[in-house]
Amino acid sequence: MFSFFVFVILYSLNRFAFFVSIDDSSKTIFFKNAITRKSKVYNFNDFDSYFDTFSVSKSGAYKNLYLLIDGKAEKVINGFYYSNMEEMKEALSPISYSGFQQDSSAIARRALFNQPVIDLLKPSPNSSFKK
Repeated sequence: MFSFFVFVILYSLNRFAFFVSIDDSSKTIFFKNAITRKSKVYNFNDFDSYFDTFSVSKSGAYKNLYLLIDGKAEKVINGFYYSNMEEMKEALSPISYSGFQQDSSAIARRALFNQPVIDLLKPSPNSSFKK
């Protein structure tokens, strides 16, 4: 059981711990993994859509941005690590917005193991949401 817990922690860090730089003029997003130092650049048009949720921890509530490719959360920008989430969201405005999503725990579990999240999304006002 302990080894599974360690695996999940390391896997989570590898999947979600990265540095983000958004260049809205060239419409690109640069991700650099904090553990492996591997980097990848995405064009805005690589993503089908994005949505946001709130997560709650002992430290408080924070926003998460999920960037989707083929119905899966390719990248999750975690507001626990970034204080400029609204600026990031504004910079991502050329990408189709699927709205704010309430059920963050179910979405987070699926995203962690690279499972589709698109079927969990619900339309919200001001979204261009299409399943």
